[in-house]
Amino acid sequence: MNEENKSPKRMKRRISLRRAQKESTPVVTGTSMESGTKIPEEEDIGLNILQLPEMVMVDIFSFLPVKDKCRSTRVCKTFRRLMKDSSLWKCVDLTQYSIKLRDLTKVTRLYLSKSLKHLELKGFLCTTVKTKLLSEVFLEELRARSPNLSKLVIHNAELRTLPSSKLPKSLQHLHLQSCQLREGWLLPALEEGTLKNLRSLDLSGCGRITNRDISPMSQLKNLEELSLLGCYRLGDQALEAITADHPNLKSLLIGHSDFTDVGMKDVALNMKRLERFSIQHCELVTSKSLKFIQRMKTIEELDISYNPQFDDASIYGLVKGLPNLRKITVHDVTTVSDTIMQINPNIEVL
Repeated sequence: MNEENKSPKRMKRRISLRRAQKESTPVVTGTSMESGTKIPEEEDIGLNILQLPEMVMVDIFSFLPVKDKCRSTRVCKTFRRLMKDSSLWKCVDLTQYSIKLRDLTKVTRLYLSKSLKHLELKGFLCTTVKTKLLSEVFLEELRARSPNLSKLVIHNAELRTLPSSKLPKSLQHLHLQSCQLREGWLLPALEEGTLKNLRSLDLSGCGRITNRDISPMSQLKNLEELSLLGCYRLGDQALEAITADHPNLKSLLIGHSDFTDVGMKDVALNMKRLERFSIQHCELVTSKSLKFIQRMKTIEELDISYNPQFDDASIYGLVKGLPNLRKITVHDVTTVSDTIMQINPNIEVL
């Protein structure tokens, strides 16, 4: 290259000419619908997500499932730092993953903190995997790291060897759905006052629950919601204990058990604040029980499905006698829905 080409003036001139030529050339990105001529537009400038305010980025991350949140920490240091924001870990749902105890412990140590309010887990009862979901050590660590945990939901887990006394003391809602429990499993937690703040207890599908497990629940003074659907070992003795110890219940779900009209009468006479009531698949209960339920004027939602022994006339009388009823689930919708709608068009019939 000669000296002339190396001169600074000539170099600056070439750069300015190239810049002017680039600015004068339009970027074509579309076509006019009317004339078919090309429409010049300004050059598109890409926006990097890292240029967004951190509050906006955290809001975007909140829509990610837990697994994607964990993976996002590998993208860059900024993602890793923002993913530890406490607002992203208030409600953690792990039911869509087959997560083992070791991985669950790792997630707990990395991300769960005082901000955690709601934790939902799924075990391995319905799979061929033979492993534990929880351990005593994990529950102790969860209690220490998340002292504000108010709701714990566990599905399909083997919990017979797990001490209930190690459950977090901050729990207000405990849902153990279709879990394997031994008889008297809740007793240590009740005796030690671990569950004294409990407001709702769901033991649906826990087939080992018996009448003897119900009486110790009298210590749950703040209990408002109780679900015992699928606890087939229960009978009228359990209902007698529930109505005596928890007359202020707002929701009671029972079914698939040997309850009779005697138990239904106890419920109707003692539970004056009940708003939601279910008696699914109770073959020993007759239409006479519907007359007892008719006295419960506070009922808003009622489920009497899978009880073909209830005649239509008794159901109509029941609906007429419940002024606050908003929703009712029956065995055969086709035969009674039209008549119920005539009685009260605001009732939802399922």
